[in-house]
Amino acid sequence: MELAVRSGGRHKVGSELAKAAGTDENIGRVLSNRYRVVVRRGSGGAGIVYRAVDDRLGRTVAIKLLQRGLADDLIFLRRFRDEAQAAAQLNHPNIMKVFDWGSDEGEPYLVMEYLSNGSLRELYGRGVTLTTPQVVQIGAATASALAYSHNRNFLHRDIKPANLLFDDGGRVRIADFGLVRALSETSATETAGGIPGTPRYMAPEQVEGKRSVPGSDVYSLGLVLYEALFGAIPFQGDTPFALAFARLRDPVVNPNPEDPIATSIVSMLEREPDRRPSAAEIERLWNGFARDLPNPEPLFEGGHGPTIVTPEAVMDDSLQWVGDAGTAAGDLTEHEAAEQGDGATAVLVDSVEGDDDTSALGVPEAVRRTPAPSETEEVGGRRPWWLLFFLLPILVAAALGVAVLYQHFRDIKVENVSNLTAAIASQRLRGEGIAHVNLASRYSVSVPSGHVIGSSPPGGANVHPDGSVVLFVSKGHAPVYVASYQSAQFTVAQRALLAKGFRVDPRYEYSPDVPAGVIMGETPVNERAPYHSIVRFVVSKGPAPRPVPNVVGTSVTTAEGDLTNQGFLYSVQKQYSNSVANGEVISQSVSAGTVLGVGSNVTIVESLGPHYVQVPNVVGDALGAAESTLQSQGFAIGTVSAPFGGSIVQYESPGAGQTVLYGASVNLLVIP
Repeated sequence: MELAVRSGGRHKVGSELAKAAGTDENIGRVLSNRYRVVVRRGSGGAGIVYRAVDDRLGRTVAIKLLQRGLADDLIFLRRFRDEAQAAAQLNHPNIMKVFDWGSDEGEPYLVMEYLSNGSLRELYGRGVTLTTPQVVQIGAATASALAYSHNRNFLHRDIKPANLLFDDGGRVRIADFGLVRALSETSATETAGGIPGTPRYMAPEQVEGKRSVPGSDVYSLGLVLYEALFGAIPFQGDTPFALAFARLRDPVVNPNPEDPIATSIVSMLEREPDRRPSAAEIERLWNGFARDLPNPEPLFEGGHGPTIVTPEAVMDDSLQWVGDAGTAAGDLTEHEAAEQGDGATAVLVDSVEGDDDTSALGVPEAVRRTPAPSETEEVGGRRPWWLLFFLLPILVAAALGVAVLYQHFRDIKVENVSNLTAAIASQRLRGEGIAHVNLASRYSVSVPSGHVIGSSPPGGANVHPDGSVVLFVSKGHAPVYVASYQSAQFTVAQRALLAKGFRVDPRYEYSPDVPAGVIMGETPVNERAPYHSIVRFVVSKGPAPRPVPNVVGTSVTTAEGDLTNQGFLYSVQKQYSNSVANGEVISQSVSAGTVLGVGSNVTIVESLGPHYVQVPNVVGDALGAAESTLQSQGFAIGTVSAPFGGSIVQYESPGAGQTVLYGASVNLLVIP
């Protein structure tokens, strides 16, 4: 088929370009008298992607043209129109720009910016392994774009490596907001019961056919970043949908719990959407990671284009690519092949008038040909086809040799990666040439969490390079049953749980009914809990402290009742009192109002009333002996009179035998 290329007001023929692009009636077509189609890049479920030139502005663009088979589908047409309108409203440095949309000869089309550095999926196809700073840079930029779109009530619903493009400067862009809808609107696909998105990167709620939410984009981004950091997604499945439904069973295990970046990724992969962080929160956190890490190396040589590029490998994972021998179907993993459809076909592309630099097409140097003939030359001149007779046997022999070498070296011995972290083990196996390294979680008593227990096939076995190796990653010790210790002594429960590997966290509370040291509450209880997790107890401190009542001046009987009612113990001492009646409380050992623990002891002093004694007879005693006798019995020595001198007691007052208060004074009269 010949290629008609519009130039000014006349057309030229480019048969070689037509041959390179394959038979496609749209090559050379001019859409709406403005967009000149140059070469077909690929096709997918939504349409065909072309490289084109905007004659009005003189720039290279990408055109997505609706396939003829869908042109009569009114629901699909509305969806395509909504795609253009929605995407055109998004203006963010990390979102691919949509320039225009329209219809030509009854076929809708979408005009987008031309991004020359291909997709993240293509980087993987070329064997590129991202460093941690590169992963953080891509994650922060993508989260920024999602936060921007979510703030404007737009979802993407299909975040995956093939939809993350790189522009000339290596900056990541999100492509194909074709399934974006306002959050308040249900798409026609969802109304019909379909599940929009790519099964490999779907969020659980999408797999279940539920309505997508902003957290759905966050989950898909989490899977993209997990794969970028660890080399594989954390699920297994024989088919794309089996892979999708695997995420409904087990939670994602953190391969490296001590790494805050890995912890952040795992938080994006929470089963419930409301437990995932928002895109804005991820953007802030990952910008912080970026500040703490060294600057990432450029993804592309010189910060620009890669060695092999296919710039439109971003529109749809189901596209059938042309123009990139590096992503042929034989080089795809089984999941990539499932995403990208029937594979890829390499093609040679000649340069076009007005655009001689074929590198802008993303065509490798090895497949470029001599520039197109000038206007005065006849296009499609003779080629020395007879050379094929000499080249064909050589090519066949080379192909057979490659096949023999492939058969000889196709088996790879699986390295024993037990006890390594999942990330390091995955990198080693992939470095040995094993294409598929998947992770599966298991409990282990001896292997720390996040480390490899073993593999299938085991270390030392052989596996084909296109085969897969499953790494069994430890989730740590299996959960342990926590029995109920209600009403038991805390010290008993603590010893039992520490022996089982738990940590114990008691909280003490007062209780009027439960004795001190007895357990009143427990969490968790009668269920299995993670090994070495915390079991929390509520332990009684007994009744709360209370103020001591004032019992001074009351009867001893009343005082004893008041103290007992407040929960205090008491003891009674007795003493004489000239001022306090017999049987009443003279004093208490603890001041009234003082707060004491229940069961504390308070001593009260009971009055015996006044202390009466009889005066001893000291008449006739020497003065010194008399004073000693009186003082020993508690009397005070009053006035001692000796009008005539002397030292013998002649008289005492009060007199001997009289009853007086203890401590009363006794007056003495002495004579010679």
